[in-house]
Amino acid sequence: MTMDHRHASSRRRRWLAALLLGLPMAVAGVSGTAYAQRAAGDDQKAEQEDAAKKGQVLTERTFKQVTEAQKAIEEKRYAQAQQILDGLLKGELQPYERAIVLQTMGYVFTEQDNYRRAAEIFEQALALKILPDAQQHSLLYNLAQLYMATDQFQKSLQKFKEWFAVAQNPQAEAYVAYANVYAQLEDMRSAIPLMEKAISMSPNPKKEWYDFILGLYFETKQFTKVADTLELLISRYPKEKRYYIQLAGIYSEIKKEKETLAVMELAYKAGHLDKSEELVQLAQLWMYHDVPYRGALLLQANMEKGRIKGTKENWELLANAWIASREIPKSIDPLRRAAELSNDGEGFIRLAQAYLEREDWKNAVDALEKGIAKGGLKNQGSAFLLEGVASFNLKDLDKAERAFNRAAEFSSTARTARQWLTHVQKAQLAEQEKAEQAAAVTPASAPQQ
Repeated sequence: MTMDHRHASSRRRRWLAALLLGLPMAVAGVSGTAYAQRAAGDDQKAEQEDAAKKGQVLTERTFKQVTEAQKAIEEKRYAQAQQILDGLLKGELQPYERAIVLQTMGYVFTEQDNYRRAAEIFEQALALKILPDAQQHSLLYNLAQLYMATDQFQKSLQKFKEWFAVAQNPQAEAYVAYANVYAQLEDMRSAIPLMEKAISMSPNPKKEWYDFILGLYFETKQFTKVADTLELLISRYPKEKRYYIQLAGIYSEIKKEKETLAVMELAYKAGHLDKSEELVQLAQLWMYHDVPYRGALLLQANMEKGRIKGTKENWELLANAWIASREIPKSIDPLRRAAELSNDGEGFIRLAQAYLEREDWKNAVDALEKGIAKGGLKNQGSAFLLEGVASFNLKDLDKAERAFNRAAEFSSTARTARQWLTHVQKAQLAEQEKAEQAAAVTPASAPQQ
């Protein structure tokens, strides 16, 4: 499981647009965006009262033109909105009026995805320090978002710090945005408590938030917390396959092998294991935990259905599972398939050993001959030795003698081969004597007439 905190700019900008532009704007004492207002917990009525007390109002002329500009923005007539606002800025304005016009101009540029220019204009409005506190705070929050959207993460971080210092009742979304800036700066440990706060204060945390904090925990190697979070996610989203796979991987990472098996079994029962490698992993886990029979059944059934790839390695695994289950006859077919797919003759030697285990001498000889012919054997002398033993048991003494003579050429099998050759020679001598005795017995003479 990995996590890339450096999102693509287009994705980040779409997200920002949803935050900043998803709700209508207002003028003359109303906060810049409804989202920022919700995130900060600001109260619109209190903001308007604050403006009135300070005598911060728009003249009728300015109010009408700002309202007209906002209508143009809503109707996507951005050039016209900008023209109206530029005209106001060139004229005589009170500081409060100028701040409102600049703020509205900022929205013209955010609507057109020109976030750098929007940030510059919002900074000008903020620098006047004339807007009501709630509006100033909203501008701080918007600037933090705009700087993040334009990859100016240090500036974004500073604005978030300023905003959190004055914000009353910040909402969970604000903590998530703040945490994201730290993540972009690769300061994962600072991001974690912010995400934990967002999740704890939300009655229904978003799945994406859990995904985010999972990545943070993983990057900081807090695997126990990763596991705890994944357990929670599986209980909430039992149809989400990736959480099972990730949890199994984490349990394996922290050496909780029994838990790894339990999670993979749970995923299998839920129908989530649909990839060949996932099914193979479960079979291997069963074998590791001394339940090879279940592994064999899983492999057999899914290889027959084509869900598990019929590779040499998978056929060998199935054979090993049957052998570990003491089901030697059932290992024969997968051993044969693995041998046929192998680049060398070792697979046929293993197949021959299974035949020898069953005293199926004829098939053992056939498999040994194929293995020797295919080549690439680690111990060629041993292969000839086994061929000799199987041939001896088939009473094919000439073939046994040839095989033992070849085995005697290798230092690892020479001594044993010579011992067998002695047995072969004795058997040959016994057969020769028997034949001579039979030949010495003459048939009874026919009666003379």
